[in-house]
Amino acid sequence: MISGILIVLGLAVCSRIAAAFALVGSATGMLTGLAVGADGVAIYNGLWGFNSFDATLAIGGVFFVLSWRSGLLAVACGVLTALLFGAIASLFAPWGLPALTLPFCFGTLAFVLLKGASSALEPVAVEDITTPEEHLERKRSGGVGRAAVPA
Repeated sequence: MISGILIVLGLAVCSRIAAAFALVGSATGMLTGLAVGADGVAIYNGLWGFNSFDATLAIGGVFFVLSWRSGLLAVACGVLTALLFGAIASLFAPWGLPALTLPFCFGTLAFVLLKGASSALEPVAVEDITTPEEHLERKRSGGVGRAAVPA
């Protein structure tokens, strides 16, 4: 519990938006685990929230400029990532292998590949990735988004 608080506080020092998305992602993963009837001990230990924490943060403020649409997309990515965790953990269980961050990698990749699917989402070019606050500032000044990403 204390380690999680320290991680969120560390994120908040750098970016309040990132810390907020991390908390939303962790809650999303936990609630998804509860909704599918996952093992309560695994949910309590944070296994269902860990990958969603990372995926929601990545989609919500890192790979897309923050908007209400990217926020909804981030929550959807958190749900998908939690479901992927359940599937991958079940698949690996007979061999005693953990899922680790494989659900995060698959879930985030699936949603990053959506960057050209809608003009309502403004992707951030890989070389321009910083903090969500800087992405918003650059958007206001016209330096990030679809025009900055080569086709």
